[in-house]
Amino acid sequence: MMMNGEMIKMATNVKPDGFLYRLVTSSRGHDALDILFESTLARRPTGMDASTASAMIGTRRDVLGGYQDVLWALLNSNEFIFIH
Repeated sequence: MMMNGEMIKMATNVKPDGFLYRLVTSSRGHDALDILFESTLARRPTGMDASTASAMIGTRRDVLGGYQDVLWALLNSNEFIFIH
């Protein structure tokens, strides 16, 4: 369910009416990362978190896909699972 379920698909969709699309297109740089971390882990990213996430985003040709990868990783992290 957590890796490939409908809940994850809905949360990480990149359709124009979705959370992730609106976040990335209306925020800039670290603002979007801060909001992703605060929304999923209830905390701001550490320096290492931010650099790792930025590297993940940088590996994608499309920025939105990079943020989608980061959100998917956060939703499947032990920290998220423990909190929720």
